[in-house]
Amino acid sequence: MSRAVLRLLDVVTAQLGGVDARLEIGGLDPEDPHLIWVNLDDSERVVVVFESPPEDPGALQERLVALLNTFAETLSGVEPGETMQRHAAPDRRLEQVMDALRSRCAATLAVIIDQQSPMIWSESGLGSGYDRDLLLDVLTTSRACLKLELVLGQLLALDDDALDEALTAALKRANVASRQRLRELATRVERTKSEVGADNLDKALAAAHLIELVREQDRSSDRFHQDAEVGGVLLGRRINGIYWVALAIGDSWSELHTEGALRDLLPGIERLVLALPPFDPPPRGARVLRLPSPLRSV
Repeated sequence: MSRAVLRLLDVVTAQLGGVDARLEIGGLDPEDPHLIWVNLDDSERVVVVFESPPEDPGALQERLVALLNTFAETLSGVEPGETMQRHAAPDRRLEQVMDALRSRCAATLAVIIDQQSPMIWSESGLGSGYDRDLLLDVLTTSRACLKLELVLGQLLALDDDALDEALTAALKRANVASRQRLRELATRVERTKSEVGADNLDKALAAAHLIELVREQDRSSDRFHQDAEVGGVLLGRRINGIYWVALAIGDSWSELHTEGALRDLLPGIERLVLALPPFDPPPRGARVLRLPSPLRSV
């Protein structure tokens, strides 16, 4: 084992507040609650030992992933030509690095947005099943409610009768007597309730704001930084031309920590994004052409 790897284990121990760190080869994953570990490949793992079981092992594991990605070149010396988690698919490794970025920045969300397609390549903190169109639709619904002095989150807690009553009263106050408008808005609220839910609404709205900001950037822009509507900041960095790493961070954000995390992790994120498989757009309806009967040419 190289001196650089031994030094890295010392850094890991100090950064995570452990009492020891080691590199293990072979065997099953540990079950001791005093241990936090990350698998490097099929047979190796970095293990950090704590004096007592940590209160938040998940957060510590995310920090460990971030450290190991930062020093991936050091770990590649364990076996020539090997890199961290070589057995994992690029999308899985990308999720791990984005989780680490979100943890280091104390962010609510860390996402990768394709500026030219509906794809959201990574959704750390948001969860799966959300595409650009759904998120932007939720944002449109929220803004329509605000124009009527209603809060979308509060409407999601109402049953059908109470929702119709609240919307009818709001439209009446706005001098809009339209049953079609009532049905449209009620349908939007119900869709948000079923496809997003009250618990994930704030994150979905933050993601939608990030998508809007990405779409507003011109080719000369490589970053954005804007105060969020509900506190905190929304920021983004361009990678690989059409892709953006975008973060939603709360009031307790630290510019120093955020810039340090982006500096350390963006190169690895960029490489992993380039390794992702291409996005295949959904098939469009085929045009059917009527061909002349071969008998007619005889």
